Amino acid sequence: MSDLRLLVVYPHLPHYRDGVFRSFANRPEMDVSFAAASESKDPSIETIPLSQFNSVELVNRWFGPALWQRGLILHLLRNRYDAVVFLGDVKYLSTWASALLLRLLRRKVIFWTIGWHKPDRYLAKWLRLAFYRLAHSLALYGEVGRQIGVKAGYPQERMHVIGNSVSSSAKDQCPEWSSPDLADLREWRVLMVGRLTSVKNLPLVIQAIAGSARLARRTSVLFVGDGPEREALADLAAEYGVDARFLGAIYSDEALAQVYREAHVTVVPGAAGLTVIQSLEHGVPVITHDSPFHQMPEAEAVVPGRTGATYRYGDVADLGRRMEEWTEILSGGAGEYADLCRQEVRTRWSPEVHADRLADVVRGARPRVEDTG
Repeated sequence: MSDLRLLVVYPHLPHYRDGVFRSFANRPEMDVSFAAASESKDPSIETIPLSQFNSVELVNRWFGPALWQRGLILHLLRNRYDAVVFLGDVKYLSTWASALLLRLLRRKVIFWTIGWHKPDRYLAKWLRLAFYRLAHSLALYGEVGRQIGVKAGYPQERMHVIGNSVSSSAKDQCPEWSSPDLADLREWRVLMVGRLTSVKNLPLVIQAIAGSARLARRTSVLFVGDGPEREALADLAAEYGVDARFLGAIYSDEALAQVYREAHVTVVPGAAGLTVIQSLEHGVPVITHDSPFHQMPEAEAVVPGRTGATYRYGDVADLGRRMEEWTEILSGGAGEYADLCRQEVRTRWSPEVHADRLADVVRGARPRVEDTG
């Protein structure tokens, strides 16, 4: 019999959380339920059907960026949980109210959150600290967020780094993907997988290739994903004469594996999130920038010289140099680096490790030292 009854509250169940949700829900020592709306606010984000888990459906009411999850308070009053895990977003008004209620009822509250990207100032600093203090523990994605939290004055013993993971359910919800024509690719292949948005600074990939005589004549860049920047990127590539292929969104494991097999290196010039973990899982090193306050926690998986490289933030020429180095290194044989990439994911960023660390936080234990890197 399960010895701990737990509720996980999300605005919706995003497809890329499938692996960690399933690993967490299947733990025999816990009775895990989920509470969420059935659809995402952003229709481009695929969701996991609530029927896949023991779950209760909520109704999301959005007021600009603020969210109230209708039905959550009533559910918490009618059902006794030993602990509740919230997606710790300060803009979620119902989380403020629910966490306060649970504290009054002497139930455990955990916020599963990225935490701090960079130091807050003035009102934002006070507001975040007040919100996070409603939780007994923070389950943070990365070490940088924890370090900023310590400097901001949040109790160090209440912060736990659990990492992140990616395992998509969307491959089961999308039509079969037909393989694109990848003939006539150039000698070096650079890959970018993810939403084509401005936060990733994707024009820098094209500019760096165009700015290097060696890269320009030898490199094809493959963009996997859709987004608002696609047309502008295609126009920029045509202007600079860069061989850019736009393959659209791909969720199929087989199709993604095929594309990753063609790539020497993944390049994310801006905020590098779960793309890093997915690339390393396929044995492909990652290049991203070195500014921690402009990064995502998953960038911590990029270990220079082992799983990829970092370039000076905003320096297009330096990005070009890192791309030249790594495409040339990997052209001579990628086996050693592919092993290092996969090892990084297995030991720190897999859904199973991710779920284990979250379970440690729920039970009140710190994540195991050997897992925290």
